[in-house]
Amino acid sequence: MAQHYILDGYNVIHAIPKLLQALDVSAKAARQQLAEHVRAYCHTGEITATIVYDSRTMPNMFNDYEDGDQPSVVYVSSSTDADDYIIREAEKHASPSSTIVSRDNSVAGMASAAGCSTMTPKEFFEFTEKKVTGKSGPTPKKYRDQSMSDDEIDKWMDIFQTGED
Repeated sequence: MAQHYILDGYNVIHAIPKLLQALDVSAKAARQQLAEHVRAYCHTGEITATIVYDSRTMPNMFNDYEDGDQPSVVYVSSSTDADDYIIREAEKHASPSSTIVSRDNSVAGMASAAGCSTMTPKEFFEFTEKKVTGKSGPTPKKYRDQSMSDDEIDKWMDIFQTGED
């Protein structure tokens, strides 16, 4: 059984700098960028995912609308909120193979108490980036920007010289 991730959509968007930049363009652009990132990992077949959004800004536009694609995207109706929906889902699918992605401590705490794993948005993005690209993240910066001078090399050779040429 594949690991299932339930993401607190707007919470994740506000925690990840590149998604926050997309939010400056529009909420739709940020949601699309998040969905594309998650979709890339879903296509590996290792996970399934649900992204949950509040739709309070558009009252009655959605009635707990859910699409069937991966990742599945849920717009929670204005009568509840995404946090409540995520907690209900955590309780319904309580197991370590369900992971809740949120930086909201109350959501993470309730999900953990229900028996689900939890992960911060930053941890999720670092993990999925590694899985999708095979890269472990940004390359560490060099300690020094330049090579040692001949004088520095001579000094170190004097310190560590073993008597052999």
